[in-house]
Amino acid sequence: FCPHAVGISANFSAYLDQALELAVHIKRNDSRITTIVGGRAASASPELLLSYHQVDFVLRGEAELSLLGLCHGLKKGTIKKVPGLCYRMQTGELFIAEEGALIDDINQLPVLKRNLIDYAAYTWKGMISASLLTSRGCGLRCSFCAIREPFRYLKAKKAMAEIEACFRLGIRHFNFEDDNINLNPEFEKIVDAMAERFIGKIKISFMNGLLSMGLRPSLRHKLVRLGLTHLDLS
Repeated sequence: FCPHAVGISANFSAYLDQALELAVHIKRNDSRITTIVGGRAASASPELLLSYHQVDFVLRGEAELSLLGLCHGLKKGTIKKVPGLCYRMQTGELFIAEEGALIDDINQLPVLKRNLIDYAAYTWKGMISASLLTSRGCGLRCSFCAIREPFRYLKAKKAMAEIEACFRLGIRHFNFEDDNINLNPEFEKIVDAMAERFIGKIKISFMNGLLSMGLRPSLRHKLVRLGLTHLDLS
């Protein structure tokens, strides 16, 4: 298997070393492979990543669409109009995009093709497990947090389409990684739809945290009935 390009996720500063090690390994395997790094840590520190010659490009911001644009650009030989793109110019200087790409309506994104991943290798207490996101960004602007993008969320119907697709793949443990899932005005609709379809068949967790605000006793009861295994309060 020799891809033309490999995308590497660097979401957290604590894992930047692993992202760089992967880029080094890829280039050692075949120097012709284009390496593209994205994620929150990459968006915050593109200059640091591009100081390593094994990293060809950094995509700042939400990269689902810009990664596709970059791949098309690489094929055509023109990459300058890709949002959030950072790279080394022929002079050796760095071109750093001022802003990262932002997807205004995340409901327009297609459901992930999770069948391309061997999910049987990802288990939690014997159950095949997957992480999901039903929202992005935050409007609370807490002083300790770097998330400043506007809050956007999946509608219940869209979220359930992804959950249904996961269930058909044998996934039975669902971990919601949203930063603020209970700011989603359709969060309880998602919970109700999951309960109607899957109660007694799945487990759920919120290992990235739930805000304490809005966690009424009735909603907490629904989460427990749905199979809540783990909850962090953010």
